[in-house]
Amino acid sequence: MAEIPKVEIRPPKEDGPDSSLPTLFADGVLNLAPSADVVKFYLCRQDPSYDKENLYITVPIAQVVMTVQTFIQTVAFFSANLKIMVARKIITPEQLLVVNQQFEKFADQASNASKS
Repeated sequence: MAEIPKVEIRPPKEDGPDSSLPTLFADGVLNLAPSADVVKFYLCRQDPSYDKENLYITVPIAQVVMTVQTFIQTVAFFSANLKIMVARKIITPEQLLVVNQQFEKFADQASNASKS
């Protein structure tokens, strides 16, 4: 197994991001394509249909490409922040449990399908 490099987390040198930094609003992640070296995924938005009432269309809005190690660190970062959000009562443990169960079911189905 490859040794995982230590990561030094440093605060930014400035007070915050430059005002020219683009802002993206995403409703979720459309897919994930891992390989041995990189992980790619698309952020998506749910846009209303122009011709059908109460119908939304999933629209990819950005592709994110990371090394596998950076992806692992990003997932760990989000996971740690979810715990903080629960502690601060921004979200409830029940909300997190429901979403985790949905994705565990998805992962189980995907694992079983790849074995076939």
